[in-house]
Amino acid sequence: MEIEYWQSRVKITQIPLEIKDVLFTDSTTGRQFKAPKSILLDPFLNQTVYGLELRIKNEFTWTFFFREDSKKKALSKGFSFLRYMELEFPGLSGEVDALPLTPSLLKINYILFELDLPRRPKPFSIIEKFIHLFRKFKVGEICLYLFWQKDDSCSLNVGNVYDGATNNIFKLKVFLRYDPPFLDRDENNEEIDKIIIHFESFLDYLTTDIRNIKGDRIYFKQIDNAVWRNILKSRVMWQNLMYNKTGRQYVYFYNEIPEDEQFAFVDPEEFDFSFPDSCPIPRANVLRLKNVKYLSIRKENPNYIWIGNIVDKGIPESNYSLIPIDHFAKSVIIGGKPGTGKTYLINQMSIEFYNKTPKIGVLYLNFGKGNQEKFYKTDRTIKYGDKDFLVPYFIEGDYLDKGLQETATYLTASLGLREPIDKILKNVMDSFRRVNGSLPDSLTTLFKGLRKWYREHKYHEKYQTNILTAIENRVLSLLSEQDVENTLKLIPKNSIPRWFKDWRNGKKIMLDLSMCNIYIKLLIANAIFQLVRNLTPDYDVGRLQHLIVIDEAHQILERSRDQFTNNDFYVAKEQLETIFNSLIREFRSKGLGFIIAGVVPSNLFYSATKMPSLKILFHLGEECIKRFTTVLDDRNFLMLLNPRQALVLNGNNSDRYSIQTVRFDSAPSTEHQSFQSSKAW
Repeated sequence: MEIEYWQSRVKITQIPLEIKDVLFTDSTTGRQFKAPKSILLDPFLNQTVYGLELRIKNEFTWTFFFREDSKKKALSKGFSFLRYMELEFPGLSGEVDALPLTPSLLKINYILFELDLPRRPKPFSIIEKFIHLFRKFKVGEICLYLFWQKDDSCSLNVGNVYDGATNNIFKLKVFLRYDPPFLDRDENNEEIDKIIIHFESFLDYLTTDIRNIKGDRIYFKQIDNAVWRNILKSRVMWQNLMYNKTGRQYVYFYNEIPEDEQFAFVDPEEFDFSFPDSCPIPRANVLRLKNVKYLSIRKENPNYIWIGNIVDKGIPESNYSLIPIDHFAKSVIIGGKPGTGKTYLINQMSIEFYNKTPKIGVLYLNFGKGNQEKFYKTDRTIKYGDKDFLVPYFIEGDYLDKGLQETATYLTASLGLREPIDKILKNVMDSFRRVNGSLPDSLTTLFKGLRKWYREHKYHEKYQTNILTAIENRVLSLLSEQDVENTLKLIPKNSIPRWFKDWRNGKKIMLDLSMCNIYIKLLIANAIFQLVRNLTPDYDVGRLQHLIVIDEAHQILERSRDQFTNNDFYVAKEQLETIFNSLIREFRSKGLGFIIAGVVPSNLFYSATKMPSLKILFHLGEECIKRFTTVLDDRNFLMLLNPRQALVLNGNNSDRYSIQTVRFDSAPSTEHQSFQSSKAW
């Protein structure tokens, strides 16, 4: 494919939070005035013709562009310009692309207009008015093009005012392109006539306040569509000033533009060529209270977990966010609305832990959607119902009597039974041990023993009836499911499940309970937590030894919304909260940490959000934000975060900063600009 030129394109994806006014002095009158900083800049200082394209088609885009002879030069110039703009306008960011200008692209016919600007127009604000048009005009595609070129000679030849501090005078051209949703106009088509009238009214609206020094109104005039190739190639100025090494000035005339063509001389500090407040592009989101320690270590360092790149004013830096591995012993809470990046962050963490911590076991508990194993790097995934999915309802720990009472409590509560039934179940368990030497392998057998106890020991008739009904219709019915029976049965000789041993020896294991109903999830979650509580050594280690990861934590860690405390579901959640609180409070010193991720953190157990020392917060609603911070600036910051960006609050070392997480589907990169393939217009 023949390529005549390349166009360097810099698409602005984020505009500065605020544009500060600059103080200028008129060199003629000495008058000082303030004006917003202009986009009419000249960073290359080589008579470059700068182009700006504002496009309306379903969305609004703001793109700077230049003409270059090769793709390499186009990309290099684009990145250079973007970095210059980032320095001039803190908080601005964008993407760089190179578009090949082919003969077919140059020959496209559009309806073109040019703003017939005088040499000394009065101040006008066409950019802001064009953006207002975006909210009103939804038929077809409209592009506004602004071209400027610095002209050092015009201040000597033209009697217009210029800024005495910089002497920045620019030649300016303004074009408008319209691509209507029809090819040929049918004079008898009333709908098309309405579109044309609608468009012409907006064209007139754009120039309502543009006048020359005499006060005459300025309009857009329709021009030949052959000018389109000059717009693409940035050859719209009637002269281009070039200088040789001796400083001699040469003037090149282009045949495509008549020599008598007029253009305006403008002083950018007196005109509104800035990013308006109404610009429909995301603004930079600034974290006011920032405290971050920049570490001069590589992200491959085995003592740190890399979770993304540090962000400043909404722009990712090349500095990494690295969390010391031992900080995870004090647990992590990850909060954010759906689609903000929580799961991808956990994926990044799972890769880091897999590669860097061969001796630290990670247990992933999936209570949410199925087929989530692709998001985690593990040694093994075990699904509920598999023969290896074993969570014995009781394993003897260091303190037998304490373990029996805790087991009786979680079993009764998980099944919706309240006090004093847990005490009675403990007695039943003791009876089994005295008579048979051990507990029954089957939970069904154990609860049949509880039923027998109530039949033999008469209580108040109403209470007796309710208890027996609950045991027979709810508990035994649930426990009669074969997968429940097989999962919770005792293993011969009080042995420990293989997956648990592997986890304790540093393996990365996923237990998938996504296919279970909520009551089975609660029962097995309690059994898992009790297993961990019984078999975790009772001594302080001070360093991370084991990690439990719970994504979609609302499945089991959400507080019950039921107001009736006798409700069986409320009872089950209440007991689970008690066990979980014990684990997250008491076991951090024993090297057990949690990573908890939730969509609505404010609905989770209080300890799930308050106890973790490391908090990573994506875009959240106001109620959730209140759970973590009362600082107004933090609330505004969190409510405006972009996807994959998060606030990090590390209570281990008082760090607070923003990050952008790693893309799940692409190789990690320190560049925040992205190359995009050239697209046809």
